[in-house]
Amino acid sequence: MLRVKLWRWGGSPVSGDAAQKYLSGNAGKAWHLKNEQGRFGLTVLDNTLCSVFVHQGEPATLQNSMEA
Repeated sequence: MLRVKLWRWGGSPVSGDAAQKYLSGNAGKAWHLKNEQGRFGLTVLDNTLCSVFVHQGEPATLQNSMEA
């Protein structure tokens, strides 16, 4: 389900050193996303903790676009 949502949001998986920049040595998955709200990175750690890294765009707008 998450992969489908990430695809709809314009996401692509990140691996290797680029993923570790987001994961900071933790186990999990990372994605780059780009859509009409902006550009951002998203991580989901194996413990289910989620983080969003805004690169371009308004944080509140990005958050609202992901909540529905």
